[in-house]
Amino acid sequence: MAYALHISKENGDISFSDWVEAVLKTQGANLEGQPTVGRNPKTGEIITVGGNPHNVSVQFPENEEWQTCIFFNDGVASFNGTSSMIDDEKDPVRLVAKSIANFVGAKIMGDEGEVYDW
Repeated sequence: MAYALHISKENGDISFSDWVEAVLKTQGANLEGQPTVGRNPKTGEIITVGGNPHNVSVQFPENEEWQTCIFFNDGVASFNGTSSMIDDEKDPVRLVAKSIANFVGAKIMGDEGEVYDW
């Protein structure tokens, strides 16, 4: 059985620039479609061209396959959770979600507000 899990902050939304930076720093994660990413040197704004930086592809090492698994919208990221993912500390989606959450100072939460302390 799958259900939605979310990477979200208690005190506000995740900014798009923080999202992009976190994904780029996370091993086993790529912005979907490999957009070109840069920073405006005057404003610090993150600029992306091409691809879909709202979606994250996760690498599955066992078959070296990349799958789009995490979706960012309106300051919150969502992904499908399964019972096996929650119990498996080595699950690639779980590892990527945890890393991104740590980078942006967010938590992994379920639809009912439960917090997953991975």
